Amino acid sequence: METDNAVTLLRSLKGAPLSVLIAIRLFPGPASLLQLAAATGYERTAVTQAVAGLEMMGFVERAHYRGWQLTRAAVQLPLWTPSEIGTIAPDARPVLSAGAEVDRPQPSD
Repeated sequence: METDNAVTLLRSLKGAPLSVLIAIRLFPGPASLLQLAAATGYERTAVTQAVAGLEMMGFVERAHYRGWQLTRAAVQLPLWTPSEIGTIAPDARPVLSAGAEVDRPQPSD
């Protein structure tokens, strides 16, 4: 059943929702719908629908009346590298259990 959920998530995170998710990550603070539309190239209507869907999935939240930010659930998606996770606000970082390690591929010469 867990695989079905992953496939459903993958199918829903494409197009405008995925672009909006990445755009919010790239902004230094909360991003408005107009900023997201400009950054992604999608019409404001598509961005509004994408943000609504991402909010229902628990990946974004309203930071204040004009901006959106990532939630802890979005940070845990496998879209960010370990070094990028260090640049995300401390309250949004995923909590790793003691002794957890991140597998990194070794560079080949």
